[in-house]
Amino acid sequence: MKLHTCNIFPILQIAKRYGLDTEKLFTVILDFLSHRREEILNAQLSRWFSPFDVSIKRELRPTLYELISELNYTDNVEDFYIKNNRFYIKDHTNEHADRDE
Repeated sequence: MKLHTCNIFPILQIAKRYGLDTEKLFTVILDFLSHRREEILNAQLSRWFSPFDVSIKRELRPTLYELISELNYTDNVEDFYIKNNRFYIKDHTNEHADRDE
């Protein structure tokens, strides 16, 4: 197993700028990354962060798609989560291939 981390500082800046509950925001982000459907993102941002939902989404989009790119880098993603203001990707590796190298 490999563990990759990604910087989510831009997301933290957005949360601070709008005074958002980071736990709720992280839940919305993780749900979006799981389903990769913007209509889900739109609905949840509207539910939790209206009337700033459109502005928040506009600022979040570049970072969200960078995270999707990181997830797409491998087809062995076992899990991903946010902990201590870092985005983690748990990558399942083939143990036999690791031993052969």
